[in-house]
Amino acid sequence: FVVGGLLTFFTIVFAEQILSFYTRNTVIIDLAYPIIILYAIFSLIDNINVMFQGVLKGTGNQHIPSVFNVIFTVFITVPVSYILAFTFDYGVLGLWAGIFSFMTAMMFVSMYYVFSLDFKENAKYIKENIVNDDEENVIQVKY
Repeated sequence: FVVGGLLTFFTIVFAEQILSFYTRNTVIIDLAYPIIILYAIFSLIDNINVMFQGVLKGTGNQHIPSVFNVIFTVFITVPVSYILAFTFDYGVLGLWAGIFSFMTAMMFVSMYYVFSLDFKENAKYIKENIVNDDEENVIQVKY
């Protein structure tokens, strides 16, 4: 999280320098500048999201982000991206904004479920339902 925050900070602060590394064309830099700023914020939200989804997966609740991923992709990412990019003519920035809205929604859902978990109860459930298959050296939890 700290590294992601630092990368986001430096990307925002040095956005023009990063873009000028790839091109000297000011028209392209002006077009890409809002996209790189949105991307920098998106990457921070993605880092937070990955952290919370890792907790959910580690506690055996991987179905939560999986289900919401499908729902939010169909009902948030695709419509928002399409509307912003083509109806409101934001182009690539609209596509990125749609992905940004998806990732932000996923982050909040993941945070909600992690903060509402009863970790002691979850650990007790896993301990009671663990299956050790010695033949394959696989440990599984019955759900």
